Amino acid sequence: MTNDMKRIINNTKQLLPRKADVTFKGSLGRHLALTGSTRFPGAAGFPSLAALKMGVDLPYLLLSPDRDLLLLTRMKSSDFMVSPLPSIDYTNISHKQSFKQHSSNKDAIVFGPGLSRINDPMYEHDLEAKTLFKNSVVCQLKIIADSLSNESHKIPIVIDADGIFLITQKVLFGKSKFPHDWDWVLVVHDLILKILTKGKDRLILTPNEREFKHLNDAIPLIFDEIHEDHQLMVLVKGDSDKIGHLSKKGFSVISKCDYEGGLKRCGGLGDCLTGVISTILAWIEIKQRLNDSKTTSDDYINAVMTGCCIMREASMLAYNKHGISCVAENVIDEIPNARDIVLGDFINE
Repeated sequence: MTNDMKRIINNTKQLLPRKADVTFKGSLGRHLALTGSTRFPGAAGFPSLAALKMGVDLPYLLLSPDRDLLLLTRMKSSDFMVSPLPSIDYTNISHKQSFKQHSSNKDAIVFGPGLSRINDPMYEHDLEAKTLFKNSVVCQLKIIADSLSNESHKIPIVIDADGIFLITQKVLFGKSKFPHDWDWVLVVHDLILKILTKGKDRLILTPNEREFKHLNDAIPLIFDEIHEDHQLMVLVKGDSDKIGHLSKKGFSVISKCDYEGGLKRCGGLGDCLTGVISTILAWIEIKQRLNDSKTTSDDYINAVMTGCCIMREASMLAYNKHGISCVAENVIDEIPNARDIVLGDFINE
């Protein structure tokens, strides 16, 4: 680990809660996951499991109201507070309809892992499931958009996987790709623009290298609609995780994570990373509120890089035990050890 990475981790540690701050249930975070689909039920639970292992007190999951998904997710952990999303019809939803109650007391939001896509083959012959997906996505985006109106309670938002695809789908693929779903695509795009515009100081996008290429192609077109010199915080996952700002001018890399990880790149690690990153971001926001101060872009970037180090350490510990049989659950089990290796006993320092 380079001196620069040590400095980043040390700067993050200074912003984390201490023992004196942990005075009630919820002191270490109320974590909200908007994730999952019947095709990817495991991904629905991974962010929340990772957040629990990091030390979050209260993990909330708001999921598509599919009985199988809700049951499978509840079976992942008895600590999860699992609820179905409100029932809505996206064609009749009013902009005045408020969903603030779902985020008002939360400290971090994860959106996208396991969400699936409108053009997924599973929806081709199941119109009921497709309608449920459409309504659920719009509801989740409305919850995120409404969370941004709370200026006194800054809630970090981590968007990953199919959540990133939602950002790019209209401008990259156009009406010819979604001829029967274009009205839904337009509703989604309007909500995406609102989130990208109002949430730029608390939003982290976490694409892998393939997803980043699509995002990089889409951003100039999206920012033309926003009408401002906009930039977003983006973590590009790969052999070397890179974080920086993405704008119409391109991607400006600020820092790279050189921390050694495990040799097995198993499925679900990106979903777990969202749980780790969102937990650290929640903690620094909680601490800053206690100190009556505000977080900066540098604080967020340092926190995300620290989260990458923890996940890489956890993947290495899991690989050393399980070799090529290593799966996401093994990595999640190592997160407490990895957290302590990277951050030390920050609560008692």
